[in-house]
Amino acid sequence: MSAFIVDKKHIDAMCKFAQDHNMIFEMDGFKFHSAIDLNHIGQILVNQNHASVNFRYSEFEAPYVYQFSPEIKTKLSTMQIVKACHCYRYQSCETKDFKETVAFKICEKIRETALSHYIAECEYANTPQYDAASWEITQ
Repeated sequence: MSAFIVDKKHIDAMCKFAQDHNMIFEMDGFKFHSAIDLNHIGQILVNQNHASVNFRYSEFEAPYVYQFSPEIKTKLSTMQIVKACHCYRYQSCETKDFKETVAFKICEKIRETALSHYIAECEYANTPQYDAASWEITQ
């Protein structure tokens, strides 16, 4: 498995989604609000990504200081945010404790929120699968 440092714009996009959805992250005794803590939230994500790459390749590169930049050139779909979270997870999972980290929990909350928004935006009632499903389950 290979790992790389995701682009700063990648972290910006994840943070922008959190900001746009007024997300609050409460975990491990900490509370971060996306309206005021985006630099801190982004730094947590950057630090874990660097820790993962450093662990994978036995390197010691220090993470950069993250400063949120809301200038995303294109409107990103909620599915793009879901995929961005998957990419981030893949690039940041090399440390043995990844699933216990605050970064993992932040990423998961962003992903779950994006998925719930995608489902809400989706016109699932106009799909063949919806039409084929029974209205009432009797068996």
